[in-house]
Amino acid sequence: MATSGRSAFTWIAALAVPIALSSSILAGATPAAGTALGHSHDVASNVRHVEVASARNTTVETMTPSVGLPSGGQEIVVSGNGLDNVIAVLVGGAALQPSEWTVHEQGALLTFQSPSHEGEGDAEVTLFDRSLSATDVGTFSYRDAPRVTSMTNTTFSPPFGGSTSLNGTNLEYVTSIDLDGDAVRFDINDPYIAGAKPSVWVTMPSHQPGPASLKIHSQYAEPQTVPVIYEDNIILTGITPEAGPIEGGTKVAFTGYSLNWVSTVTFGGLEATSLNHSNDGNALTAVTPPHASGPVTIALKSIGGHGEVNVPHGFEYTASIAVDSMSPARVPTKGGTIVTVTGANLDKVDSIEIAGPGGEVIPVTVAPGPDRSSLTFVTPPHSPQDMLVTYLHDQGKQDVLGPHLVYAEAPTVTDISPAKGPTSGGTGVTLTGTGFDDVTEVTFGDIAATDISASSGGRQLTVRVPGHSAGKVSIGLASPLGNVTVKDAYTYELPFSIEGVSPSLLPVAGGTQVTISGERLDQVTSIEVGSNAGDHAAAAVTASADGTTLRFVAPPHAAGQVHIDYHHEYGVDVVGPRVTYVAPPTVESLSPDAGTTTGGQRVTISGTGLKEATAVTFDGIEGTDLSVNGTAALTVTTPPHDRGVVSVTVESPFGNATLDSSYTYRSALGIALPEEGATTPSRPTVNGGAEPDATVTLRDAPDGPIIATVNAAANGEWTAQLTKALSPGGHTLIADDNFHGAASRTITVKVAPGAQLAVHGHARVVSQLPE
Repeated sequence: MATSGRSAFTWIAALAVPIALSSSILAGATPAAGTALGHSHDVASNVRHVEVASARNTTVETMTPSVGLPSGGQEIVVSGNGLDNVIAVLVGGAALQPSEWTVHEQGALLTFQSPSHEGEGDAEVTLFDRSLSATDVGTFSYRDAPRVTSMTNTTFSPPFGGSTSLNGTNLEYVTSIDLDGDAVRFDINDPYIAGAKPSVWVTMPSHQPGPASLKIHSQYAEPQTVPVIYEDNIILTGITPEAGPIEGGTKVAFTGYSLNWVSTVTFGGLEATSLNHSNDGNALTAVTPPHASGPVTIALKSIGGHGEVNVPHGFEYTASIAVDSMSPARVPTKGGTIVTVTGANLDKVDSIEIAGPGGEVIPVTVAPGPDRSSLTFVTPPHSPQDMLVTYLHDQGKQDVLGPHLVYAEAPTVTDISPAKGPTSGGTGVTLTGTGFDDVTEVTFGDIAATDISASSGGRQLTVRVPGHSAGKVSIGLASPLGNVTVKDAYTYELPFSIEGVSPSLLPVAGGTQVTISGERLDQVTSIEVGSNAGDHAAAAVTASADGTTLRFVAPPHAAGQVHIDYHHEYGVDVVGPRVTYVAPPTVESLSPDAGTTTGGQRVTISGTGLKEATAVTFDGIEGTDLSVNGTAALTVTTPPHDRGVVSVTVESPFGNATLDSSYTYRSALGIALPEEGATTPSRPTVNGGAEPDATVTLRDAPDGPIIATVNAAANGEWTAQLTKALSPGGHTLIADDNFHGAASRTITVKVAPGAQLAVHGHARVVSQLPE
């Protein structure tokens, strides 16, 4: 129990009544506002005198009980500490007389009688101690005595007992229940519905046959006695259902008492199957056996002499009707549609009723079909609605069978998108409106569309437009609920045409502006180049005002021939010439890969894509006499260039290819002295120029013997002394080096008898000497 040590002033101020503790206050009177609190031993008669010197804190732990009758007189015990300090007890704001409450066990207990109360309600209990501090004890509830007003079951099986639900008022205060003095198990159930009263579920034990008393106890009121009876013989109170098909298999529920004794149930003398008893013996179920049509007697037989029950005409076997189909199941609201129902035993149907969710029921006359398996009826007019169909048969029996009857209106069209397309057809068109579930055909100018598909709910219809000549046409919708024609709703337009594409060869890097010529090219909204749509969308697509040209910048693409996709508001077309993406050339090797600085060297370049080459440059200087030999090779003459290693570039409209540091320019080999035609001694000194550090070899005639070998200096100069004297006469001196690619020249010198021969130059030098 919660306690508090608030002062009397604080407690009263919380009620917005600042008053002094006096006899009038404790008796429930309200003094004038602003009255001061008093501390006097001489207080009113409702205040008990205590000694100030013995003051100690007052605390409260429990209050038992916390509920009692409105008439009062309930003994209430408050436990705690320092209760001998209490000078006043208030219940619902009214102070008790000091004689009406007593402190026990040195202030550990305080008892008082609950005062009377006008009807049910709650009252707060408060204690005041001599320090004028208030202690909240808790809420005391005034309630009428718990009373049972009804029971779900008052008859039970002696050996098995049963269960029952008690309903009434204040049943939440029930503390115990006994049967003829023996406690029984019970549970208080909170109601599922707000404001409803709790109920008590009681598990009844076994008991000897005969009447018994169920006694309901509470904490604060006299117990209530409810009579019950334990019946030993079987008693039957209900059968559900009372009819079923001749094929059997109907599960029939029996209610009553002592049904646990039932051992056999028969229908027309035939034993039922699948008997299932409830735990309390008040119910059982059985499954009917097959039987001929008509009413039969139900017999319940017991074991151990607990009686037998016979119910004449307790169950009727009927030949079941069955509905397999209803056509049409969707009908127009105007009525008058003949509907055919097929199934089994339909000759038993006397009439039908159709009903909507609003509860309206419309009786309809039926006409029998040629045999027992069909019937027909004519629909009455009705607003759009999903209707249940009830079949009345066998003098009033009702079955809701088969499909619903759906009243629906003819289709309506509120929007068509797109409302135009090419004469070739194939455009996907979406119609928006209502009633499209029942559309069987859509026509454009009397030509049927294809791929008709209605959305769930029938509010959209998609179709594939057929081909048609140019112009406006009407759209027709056919439906069993009515046909609809939308006048001049769709326009067929001539499609664009492609005449040429220029250029037709494009670099794989893209970036080339392409011009397409044709008619009505202003219909084109975008272009995609290549097989992977979306990956190669063209940029800057621009059509001329008259629609005869279309320009776009080619996107990058892998090498090869590809088609062009033309996007327009009706879809995508792949028409017209293709374009070919050409890869840029590649350079793999040069032969020879070196020459003299004077140029003039004929070089063969090997690689790929060389067929489209337009120029070859050596360190940016264009070569001459370009000759393309297919896609894998070309030849070109080198231009003059300073000595060194240079890069070679092959240029083409589809890109350039460079082989870095691939060609070497070397100094030319030459003979400076002796000069041409000079007369020299037999062992002349020969000098000239060459590639630095080159090895220069001199021969007497092209295929003659070596007559000198010398290494060129770092500056390329060389001087050679002949190892063999030349005979008088003419000689051809040949100078060569170890690069086997440098140019050489030949000069002729004359050697007089006994003269020295001097040879020099910058090429292969031949000196012819006279005899």
